[in-house]
Amino acid sequence: MSFLGRWFGRGGRRRSAELRARIESLAVAIDERVPKLDKARASTTRLSLLDELIRASEELQAFELQGEPTISPPPSQILPAFRQQREELIRAEIETIVRKAVAAQEAADLDKRVGIVQKALQKAAEWEGLLPEGRVAQPVAELKALLHVARLEAIVEEARRHEFKGDARRALDLYQEALYLVLNDEVPDEQQQEEIHALDAKIRTLSERRSSGRGGEA
Repeated sequence: MSFLGRWFGRGGRRRSAELRARIESLAVAIDERVPKLDKARASTTRLSLLDELIRASEELQAFELQGEPTISPPPSQILPAFRQQREELIRAEIETIVRKAVAAQEAADLDKRVGIVQKALQKAAEWEGLLPEGRVAQPVAELKALLHVARLEAIVEEARRHEFKGDARRALDLYQEALYLVLNDEVPDEQQQEEIHALDAKIRTLSERRSSGRGGEA
């Protein structure tokens, strides 16, 4: 039997009934989930509903492209809207994570800031991974930069404490670690000359103290 015969021959009516049943099932799935989406507040719930709506719309669009009557408005119109809504949800969630992290780390002690930002970055990166391939979220990059600053500040603060206590060797190691962090980050060195010069000066001063035996352990 030819390909057309499979559709319009003896088995054609049964095949057509199965197809209509599948299309109706997908239409019902969309009708049920749209009101739930409107009422849902949790981001994870909304994301799950949108994923289900997108899958159903994609399958219906495949039937539409084959010339089958589906739903109104057609899948080719509602699918882009669901995809856009999904991306907007993800980006909004990332922005919320970043905003809360910035506020929390500003209010926290210096030694707790790195942990706060690291946790937020991990969470934001997970949401960013849900974006369509090739899409990135600028707030995630901003959070990475904030983590870099928090790490640098924590190292420098610890170095100052050791320097105050007279432990020049440990202070020197920490200042060198901070300088390495600055020189090997993604920020051009030209934009960090002040930090580089300050750290370099500290390292030279402590090195001289250790050499002269005036700065704690040699």
